[in-house]
Amino acid sequence: MLPWLYSAVESLVSEMQVQGDFSDVLVGSNVNHELALHEKTVQAERDRKEAVKRSIEEAAQKKLEDKRKRKEQRELAKKAAGLKAMKEDLHAKFIAKGESKDSVLSQEFSEINGFHSKTNAVGAIGGFLGQMILVIAGAAKIAEKNKITDFFEPRVIQNFIFTFIETKLKTEKFTFMVGK
Repeated sequence: MLPWLYSAVESLVSEMQVQGDFSDVLVGSNVNHELALHEKTVQAERDRKEAVKRSIEEAAQKKLEDKRKRKEQRELAKKAAGLKAMKEDLHAKFIAKGESKDSVLSQEFSEINGFHSKTNAVGAIGGFLGQMILVIAGAAKIAEKNKITDFFEPRVIQNFIFTFIETKLKTEKFTFMVGK
Protein backbone atom coordinates (compact mmCIF):
# COMPACT_ATOMS: atom_id res chain seq x y z
CA MET A 1 0.00 0.00 0.00
CA LEU A 2 2.81 2.29 0.78
CA PRO A 3 4.31 2.22 -2.69
CA TRP A 4 0.90 2.94 -4.12
CA LEU A 5 0.47 5.87 -1.70
CA TYR A 6 3.90 7.23 -2.61
CA SER A 7 3.03 6.92 -6.23
CA ALA A 8 -0.38 8.63 -5.82
CA VAL A 9 1.13 11.46 -3.74
CA GLU A 10 3.90 11.87 -6.27
CA SER A 11 1.38 12.00 -9.10
CA LEU A 12 -0.77 14.49 -7.18
CA VAL A 13 2.21 16.71 -6.38
CA SER A 14 3.32 16.55 -9.98
CA GLU A 15 -0.15 17.57 -11.18
CA MET A 16 -0.25 20.39 -8.65
CA GLN A 17 3.15 21.58 -9.80
CA VAL A 18 2.05 21.57 -13.46
CA GLN A 19 -1.17 23.33 -12.56
CA GLY A 20 0.83 25.87 -10.53
CA ASP A 21 3.21 26.43 -13.41
CA PHE A 22 0.25 26.83 -15.76
CA SER A 23 -1.30 29.53 -13.57
CA ASP A 24 2.05 31.29 -13.30
CA VAL A 25 2.40 31.19 -17.08
CA LEU A 26 -1.20 32.35 -17.55
CA VAL A 27 -0.88 35.21 -15.05
CA GLY A 28 2.56 36.16 -16.37
CA SER A 29 1.30 36.18 -19.95
CA ASN A 30 -1.69 38.33 -19.00
CA VAL A 31 0.50 40.75 -17.01
CA ASN A 32 2.99 41.01 -19.91
CA HIS A 33 0.14 41.65 -22.34
CA GLU A 34 -1.33 44.38 -20.13
CA LEU A 35 2.13 45.88 -19.59
CA ALA A 36 2.73 46.03 -23.38
CA LEU A 37 -0.68 47.70 -23.87
CA HIS A 38 0.14 50.22 -21.13
CA GLU A 39 3.55 50.99 -22.71
CA LYS A 40 1.85 51.57 -26.10
CA THR A 41 -0.68 53.91 -24.48
CA VAL A 42 2.04 55.82 -22.64
CA GLN A 43 4.14 56.10 -25.85
CA ALA A 44 1.09 57.28 -27.81
CA GLU A 45 0.48 59.98 -25.17
CA ARG A 46 4.14 61.05 -25.31
CA ASP A 47 3.95 61.25 -29.11
CA ARG A 48 0.72 63.27 -28.93
CA LYS A 49 2.25 65.72 -26.44
CA GLU A 50 5.41 66.03 -28.58
CA ALA A 51 3.25 66.68 -31.68
CA VAL A 52 1.30 69.37 -29.80
CA LYS A 53 4.54 70.97 -28.61
CA ARG A 54 6.00 70.85 -32.13
CA SER A 55 2.85 72.36 -33.67
CA ILE A 56 2.90 75.19 -31.09
CA GLU A 57 6.56 75.90 -31.91
CA GLU A 58 5.85 75.78 -35.66
CA ALA A 59 2.90 78.15 -35.20
CA ALA A 60 5.13 80.55 -33.26
CA GLN A 61 7.82 80.36 -35.97
CA LYS A 62 5.22 80.94 -38.68
CA LYS A 63 3.84 83.91 -36.77
CA LEU A 64 7.34 85.42 -36.47
CA GLU A 65 8.02 84.80 -40.17
CA ASP A 66 4.69 86.36 -41.16
CA LYS A 67 5.46 89.36 -38.95
CA ARG A 68 8.90 89.74 -40.57
CA LYS A 69 7.37 89.53 -44.06
CA ARG A 70 4.72 92.13 -43.21
CA LYS A 71 7.42 94.44 -41.85
CA GLU A 72 9.49 93.92 -45.01
CA GLN A 73 6.45 94.68 -47.19
CA ARG A 74 5.71 97.83 -45.17
CA GLU A 75 9.32 98.99 -45.58
CA LEU A 76 9.24 98.29 -49.33
CA ALA A 77 5.94 100.14 -49.65
CA LYS A 78 7.36 103.05 -47.65
CA LYS A 79 10.47 103.17 -49.87
CA ALA A 80 8.33 102.99 -53.00
CA ALA A 81 6.09 105.79 -51.72
CA GLY A 82 9.16 107.90 -50.85
CA LEU A 83 10.66 107.30 -54.29
CA LYS A 84 7.38 108.18 -55.97
CA ALA A 85 7.08 111.35 -53.89
CA MET A 86 10.68 112.29 -54.73
CA LYS A 87 10.06 111.72 -58.46
CA GLU A 88 6.90 113.82 -58.32
CA ASP A 89 8.75 116.55 -56.44
CA LEU A 90 11.64 116.53 -58.95
CA HIS A 91 9.19 116.63 -61.82
CA ALA A 92 7.23 119.52 -60.29
CA LYS A 93 10.29 121.56 -59.27
CA PHE A 94 12.62 120.95 -62.21
CA ILE A 95 11.27 119.01 -65.18
CA ALA A 96 7.92 120.78 -65.47
CA LYS A 97 9.64 124.20 -65.14
CA GLY A 98 12.48 123.41 -67.56
CA GLU A 99 12.76 124.65 -71.14
CA SER A 100 13.46 122.32 -74.01
CA LYS A 101 16.49 123.38 -76.07
CA ASP A 102 17.42 121.93 -79.42
CA SER A 103 21.10 121.74 -78.66
CA VAL A 104 23.19 122.53 -75.65
CA LEU A 105 25.93 123.77 -77.96
CA SER A 106 23.63 126.56 -79.16
CA GLN A 107 23.57 127.95 -75.62
CA GLU A 108 26.06 130.36 -74.13
CA PHE A 109 28.62 128.41 -72.07
CA SER A 110 29.84 130.08 -68.93
CA GLU A 111 31.20 129.39 -65.50
CA ILE A 112 28.90 127.54 -63.18
CA ASN A 113 27.89 130.82 -61.56
CA GLY A 114 27.00 132.37 -64.94
CA PHE A 115 29.49 135.25 -64.49
CA HIS A 116 26.98 136.61 -61.96
CA SER A 117 24.59 137.47 -64.79
CA LYS A 118 20.82 137.45 -64.53
CA THR A 119 20.31 135.41 -67.71
CA ASN A 120 20.06 131.64 -67.98
CA ALA A 121 23.40 130.00 -68.63
CA VAL A 122 24.60 126.51 -69.43
CA GLY A 123 27.71 125.75 -67.45
CA ALA A 124 29.81 122.89 -66.23
CA ILE A 125 31.33 122.24 -62.88
CA GLY A 126 34.97 123.24 -63.08
CA GLY A 127 34.46 126.15 -65.46
CA PHE A 128 36.03 126.15 -68.92
CA LEU A 129 38.61 123.55 -67.98
CA GLY A 130 35.85 121.24 -66.72
CA GLN A 131 33.94 121.80 -69.95
CA MET A 132 37.02 120.97 -71.98
CA ILE A 133 37.57 117.78 -69.97
CA LEU A 134 33.97 116.72 -70.58
CA VAL A 135 34.17 117.52 -74.30
CA ILE A 136 37.49 115.72 -74.80
CA ALA A 137 36.28 112.70 -72.82
CA GLY A 138 33.19 112.54 -75.03
CA ALA A 139 35.27 112.93 -78.18
CA ALA A 140 37.61 110.19 -76.96
CA LYS A 141 34.68 107.81 -76.52
CA ILE A 142 33.48 108.57 -80.05
CA ALA A 143 37.02 108.10 -81.39
CA GLU A 144 37.32 104.78 -79.57
CA LYS A 145 33.91 103.66 -80.85
CA ASN A 146 34.90 104.55 -84.44
CA LYS A 147 38.35 102.99 -83.97
CA ILE A 148 40.28 106.23 -84.51
CA THR A 149 43.69 105.46 -83.02
CA ASP A 150 45.55 108.74 -83.53
CA PHE A 151 43.10 110.92 -81.56
CA PHE A 152 45.37 111.49 -78.56
CA GLU A 153 48.32 112.86 -80.52
CA PRO A 154 49.28 116.36 -79.26
CA ARG A 155 48.65 118.16 -82.57
CA VAL A 156 45.17 116.52 -82.92
CA ILE A 157 44.19 117.49 -79.38
CA GLN A 158 45.52 121.06 -79.81
CA ASN A 159 43.65 121.52 -83.11
CA PHE A 160 40.53 120.05 -81.54
CA ILE A 161 40.70 122.44 -78.54
CA PHE A 162 41.28 125.53 -80.74
CA THR A 163 38.47 124.55 -83.12
CA PHE A 164 36.10 123.87 -80.23
CA ILE A 165 36.87 127.23 -78.58
CA GLU A 166 36.61 129.14 -81.85
CA THR A 167 33.37 127.60 -83.10
CA LYS A 168 31.44 126.25 -80.14
CA LEU A 169 32.55 127.92 -76.93
CA LYS A 170 30.89 131.31 -77.10
CA THR A 171 32.41 133.76 -74.69
CA GLU A 172 33.72 137.30 -74.89
CA LYS A 173 36.81 136.65 -72.82
CA PHE A 174 38.78 133.42 -72.50
CA THR A 175 42.35 132.95 -71.39
CA PHE A 176 44.05 129.78 -72.46
CA MET A 177 47.74 129.13 -72.00
CA VAL A 178 49.48 126.44 -74.02
CA GLY A 179 52.91 125.16 -73.07
CA LYS A 180 55.14 126.51 -70.30
